[in-house]
Amino acid sequence: MEGTQLKEKELNKWREVLEERRKEILKTAQRTLEQGMTLDSEDLADEMALASSEHLHAFNFRVRGREKHYLSKDDQAIKRIDNGTFGICQASM
Repeated sequence: MEGTQLKEKELNKWREVLEERRKEILKTAQRTLEQGMTLDSEDLADEMALASSEHLHAFNFRVRGREKHYLSKDDQAIKRIDNGTFGICQASM
């Protein structure tokens, strides 16, 4: 392996950062589920309120989709820490 290898202390710090971000994403997703993501038109006063609520739900789903992508990237990075390839340019592998 060419290039500079990260030291164990640096790897542990990166693992900590990745795992903390992962916990925060999962906590936010759980909170979203607990709040309920269903629309009940009877609870909304008019069409504007319903449209606004639908827009907010769509936005929240997009955000959750991005977070799912970041979770996947974090998991991949943690696996690279575990197998000793974290910090090495993937294009050169």
